[in-house]
Formats: sequence, C-alpha cells, structure tokens
Amino acid sequence: MNKALCSVSAIIALALAGAATPVRAQQVGDRVRVSLPDSTAIGEVAAVSEEGFDIVRDSTLFSFNYRSIDGLDRSVGRKRLWLEGAAIGAYIPIRIGVGLIVACAEIGGAGPVAAFVFVLFCFGPGLGIAVVGAPIGAVVGGVAGIFIHREEWAAIPLDDRHGRLSLLLPRFSPDGRVALELGLRIRIP
Repeated sequence: MNKALCSVSAIIALALAGAATPVRAQQVGDRVRVSLPDSTAIGEVAAVSEEGFDIVRDSTLFSFNYRSIDGLDRSVGRKRLWLEGAAIGAYIPIRIGVGLIVACAEIGGAGPVAAFVFVLFCFGPGLGIAVVGAPIGAVVGGVAGIFIHREEWAAIPLDDRHGRLSLLLPRFSPDGRVALELGLRIRIP
C-alpha cells in the first residue's frame, strides 16, 4: 500500500512538472507587456503553449516565443495619481517662493536699506507664495491627479534566466570594414 501511494505521488508530481509553462503567473486573459530586444508590445494573452504565447492588441494577434523575450510584465491594474498630483501641486509654489527669495538675496546689496527692500519686496512675497500657495497647489494637484491614471505592472520571471550571451553575424560597413558584436545582458530583478 505504501509503495502504491509513493508511486502515485511521483506520477502526479511528474505530470505537474511536465505541464508547467516556462513563464509563471501568466494566463489567458491577462494583460501583459512584452519586452523584446528592439520593441515593446502590450496586449491581452489569447493563447499559451510550451513554446510561447499569443497576445491580442487592437484586434491583431501577435505571437511570441519564450526564448526571444527580454522581459515580461503583467498588469495589476490602474492607479489614480492623486497623491503624486498633490505633491507636485504643493512643490511648484514652494519652488517659486524660495526661488524668488534666493534670486533677490543674490542681487541685493549690503546695508539697512538693502535689507529693508529685501524683506519688503522679496522675503515677504516669496514666503507668502510658498506658505499660501502650497496648500492651494496641493488641493488643485490632487484633484487633477484623480483624473489621471497609470497602469501598474508586476514583473513575471522568465524561466530563471539571469543573462544571455548573444553573438551577431559579422557586419560590413560602407567602407569595407568588418565588425563583430558580442554582448551580454544581465537581468536585474
């Protein structure tokens, strides 16, 4: 009985290992971004096989072989950019106010009259722009960011490839010179 159970477990494990595709977390219907050596394609996975997969984009079918892919990402959804908009909206008036203060400080001279002019015409308005403008800019930027979306991507490991050595055929330049290219790509997770 014990031998039979071990045999069945081994058969199931071999069947599962044989049925696995080289790319994990990829299913029909997933939205993916495929990076090739010379281009990038985004679309919905239509079919998956042992050698590669197909994606559909604008009613056009594109086929990819796993060996030719440099990178693969799966969409995890769209994100609203309200926080980034608020940060940018607050940063702009602070930058303008501080820029005004710094510019006037570089131009101004020495003495009590120059200090009075600096405080009256540069420091006060610059500080006012920064202090009053930052909250207003944050609110305006945050509201604008609500209407802006960005797609978020999660990397899908490609069958544990860390780098790939590639050798291209000789190239001939117009002046008759021969050149060889040798390259190494290193993946940084």
